[in-house]
Amino acid sequence: MLADKKKEPYKIILSSGPRGGKSVISKKIAEWFSEEYKVHIISETARELFDAGIVFEDNPYEAQKAIIRQQLIKEKELFDMLYQNDNNIDKTIVVFDRTCIDAGTFLTHDEFICLLEEENLSEDDIAAYLHGAIVLHMQSMAVTQPDFYEKCNQASSVVRRESAAEAAASDEKIFKAYENYKNIFKKHILIQATEKIEEKSEIVRKTIIDFIK
Repeated sequence: MLADKKKEPYKIILSSGPRGGKSVISKKIAEWFSEEYKVHIISETARELFDAGIVFEDNPYEAQKAIIRQQLIKEKELFDMLYQNDNNIDKTIVVFDRTCIDAGTFLTHDEFICLLEEENLSEDDIAAYLHGAIVLHMQSMAVTQPDFYEKCNQASSVVRRESAAEAAASDEKIFKAYENYKNIFKKHILIQATEKIEEKSEIVRKTIIDFIK
């Protein structure tokens, strides 16, 4: 059951395969709306833990377990704070740069269910704070522009192991994972890949304005 909209912040989930522009877009959302709304960004937990050397990509099961634990802590702490100070909660935007739903796409279904059981969690638990959100799937450029994706990888200082084909497959898998939860979301919207992030940003901005107006 969805909470009363007046007592809930606006929730925006950014999902994507590699090179979808999530991190750039999350910062732009804060720029666009911070004058009128209080904007909170729950940054990508996986990247934080990988960069800190806390989890490793060669052990996906334990990595996703750690990611889910930390993600749920971050979500609970933020929403506890918001609900305790709810006078202006309807003028608040929460941006999720990925959620626990993404974690299931890096494991088999059986592995994901086993992980949740080990953590005494259900699929409802990992989506507890996501009800009423819009999901903006920032399509990876690998889907429509594989050559350009590979060119960007070669020019980047960030090491990305995924080929264009792997990135496109990951993008599709993540999109489908969120489709499995679409009954709890207000909308699940595909933001198609563009060569220039500015074009994608404008589409996102207009979509969010329609959501919060």
